[in-house]
Amino acid sequence: MSNNPASKKLVLPANEIELQLKIESLTQVNKSWSKMLNAALILFSEYGIAQTTMEQIAERADVSRMWLYKTFGNKSGLVRAVVDMEMNNFFFNLNSHLAQIPNGTELILEAFALTVKFLRGHALLQRLLDSEPETLLPMLTIDAKEMVARGIELMTPWLVVRGDVKKEKAQLVAEVLVRLLTTTVIMPKGEIDLDDTNEIKNWLRNSINFS
Repeated sequence: MSNNPASKKLVLPANEIELQLKIESLTQVNKSWSKMLNAALILFSEYGIAQTTMEQIAERADVSRMWLYKTFGNKSGLVRAVVDMEMNNFFFNLNSHLAQIPNGTELILEAFALTVKFLRGHALLQRLLDSEPETLLPMLTIDAKEMVARGIELMTPWLVVRGDVKKEKAQLVAEVLVRLLTTTVIMPKGEIDLDDTNEIKNWLRNSINFS
């Protein structure tokens, strides 16, 4: 029998093997999840939500239709997951972009202006506004409870830590910000020039007392 350590197999304890298998399984699930969401986002942006089928999304993501339905339940569940992914990705990128800006009101104003710019340039949102408003408008109005709650959840701690908003006031400020951002999507035309960063900041500064 060889005494060479290199010739011996590493035997992990049963609990570590189980943990390793779980990690590998979660990694594969996350990759599959990401592929499905990105496929849905691309197809929704190109063809709209109504004209895109679950079969097309499954084919583009290279997964079975059964797995797609098992993961998201139906197309509505998939749409909600895509919206959540876009919100999370944007908020992460926004934090990175604002990392060097000092905390306080000016930071909030800058973040708001950048968010308006993002929404106005978002391919899927603009596609739905132009050709499928009957799908988009309920999502942003009568069916917006879940989306609004998610936006508030993301914004509230950030407003306290980076915006210097008082903790007891942060949730209310977050909700006002979400509602104002929604109006920039559903009412893009008005006296306020939403392509002018300074005008957007002044609008927000005059709308909310952050102190």
